[in-house]
Amino acid sequence: MTMFSQFPFCRTFAALVFFGAFALAVQAQSRVVEVPPVAQPAASRTEALPEKDEKDEVVLYLGYSLGGPPLPGSTNKAFFFPQLIVWKDGRILFGQFKPTPERRFLDDTENWTYFWGKIDLQKVEELVKLFQKDFGFGKNGGRIVDVGPGGGTWDLQGVIDGKTYNVSTWEQFNNLTAESLANRPVSGQVDGVWGEYKTVDGKPLTLREFYDLWRQIKGDVIKWGEAVTKENSITVQVVVEGWKMTVKDKDGKVLVYVSSLNRR
Repeated sequence: MTMFSQFPFCRTFAALVFFGAFALAVQAQSRVVEVPPVAQPAASRTEALPEKDEKDEVVLYLGYSLGGPPLPGSTNKAFFFPQLIVWKDGRILFGQFKPTPERRFLDDTENWTYFWGKIDLQKVEELVKLFQKDFGFGKNGGRIVDVGPGGGTWDLQGVIDGKTYNVSTWEQFNNLTAESLANRPVSGQVDGVWGEYKTVDGKPLTLREFYDLWRQIKGDVIKWGEAVTKENSITVQVVVEGWKMTVKDKDGKVLVYVSSLNRR
């Protein structure tokens, strides 16, 4: 059992895309958006989110990205599908993925329902610190990479005190069937140096160990996002075209427009 899974808040509720500096060019074109702080009484629903006309920092991100542009004839223009985004000012976007037999895949946009609200950033920092500890990141940030030449990629990234902690994987769990692959170390980057990823105590993190951690932590992060947006949030429309994302409320007002982002 990981330290992350023992965190009381996350256990109670069952806990790139944005890379580099983990920055987005975001413009909140709606001057007053009536979205309450999460877990606050209904009387506070008139709180206005601040207007943004410069780059916003994202402090937590979990999402899925495709390996390339859509196939010829495809009507799907999305290259990435955010599941959880938390901005530095506390705005939060959470997506529920509920596939149907007819539409089973992550890149079927009809399978996603998105919610929008606000969150206490202290809770976010606690979450990031827990997966930082479980993956064995040092205090200066770092990156764990388990990706291949094709296929979609899941990304989890958190920022604490300007330090970035990033995990990327294509979830090729079938690689664990070969003992030689299961025991190989995953790749990593710390302070700009690539090599075998080693935990803070200097031990290599094997692919089997990494996948055990990833399954648990990814699931806990999704449950956390669902929990903190369950009560006081609004349903929003998210439109992704290429690496551009627009978030609109039910009246069509733009809450967030991501005009560019650093994928690598």
